[in-house]
Amino acid sequence: FLSYPEFTSLEYVDWEFAFHSNWGYEGDYAGPGLPALIMLNYLSYYGNDNMTSVPEFTNLTTIRQWLNMYNNQHLTSFPSFPALTHIQYGGINGYNCTSMTSVGTFLPSVVRIGGDVNFQNCALDQESIDAILVKLASLDGSGGTTSYDSRTITLNNGTNAYPSETGLAAISTLEGRGCTVYYNTP
Repeated sequence: FLSYPEFTSLEYVDWEFAFHSNWGYEGDYAGPGLPALIMLNYLSYYGNDNMTSVPEFTNLTTIRQWLNMYNNQHLTSFPSFPALTHIQYGGINGYNCTSMTSVGTFLPSVVRIGGDVNFQNCALDQESIDAILVKLASLDGSGGTTSYDSRTITLNNGTNAYPSETGLAAISTLEGRGCTVYYNTP
């Protein structure tokens, strides 16, 4: 397969949208887009050897469990999910995307992440490492409106950059809340 249909009208998925183990095909392809999707339990794009991009999820506001985007060897960037506000109980798995150099504007609208965040063994640049750390540190639980409830953030190994002073300050904040942060050092 070199292309997949857009699911242009799909708004709700009662459990999981899974796009995985598409490997061995020649040429690059983009994963299918879900432009109208608003809510689901699990969003999973993993084990897709030649997938180079994932269309933006412009209307997705809620993931109840996990956002899984891992083991995609040629995926170069993490979608921004501009409307996403809640990863209610789970977290983010973005590991083993060895060509992923950027997370762009990292989850600009998110106010809650309930589980671990893992971008181990990627190729993220320093700006992206910092963006992840700063976003998580901003979810501080004040007033019950924002929260990052997990204890583990994994950003090490692969060719991931190491954090700048901005990222290190965010790590200090997160560790002060009891989080464990794994990251590369110079």
